[in-house]
Amino acid sequence: MMDWVNTQLCRDLAYGLVYPQMFPGHKRPSDEVQKATLAWGKERAQAWMKVLDLKLIGPKKAHLCGDEITIADYYAAAFVALAEAIRSDLSAYPNVKRWLGNMKALKNWNKVNEVFDGYAASMKEVAFETV
Repeated sequence: MMDWVNTQLCRDLAYGLVYPQMFPGHKRPSDEVQKATLAWGKERAQAWMKVLDLKLIGPKKAHLCGDEITIADYYAAAFVALAEAIRSDLSAYPNVKRWLGNMKALKNWNKVNEVFDGYAASMKEVAFETV
């Protein structure tokens, strides 16, 4: 599961869509290349989010690997939360939204993510491409 998150979801959601918009060092050298990168990343990230929603989590599983939380949940949640950082509406992925909500309800979620959440909040004026 972690390999799938790393090689599929993370690659396209994080590196293809989120990072080029949030981090200046990941912005592409021209507007044309930036636009193409975001279009490619968005299309592929949406496809992976559908796989995550319908096939890997589905309506019955509490966590990625079944009923018990595993390291895969913590790993994947960090990347899926990036979609929220660029203000993606996850309602198209109800199982992902439910699962991420459960992860965000964990006792230490806010403390662990407070710096990044603050950075994301500082970009409230930015219009992002979302999934």
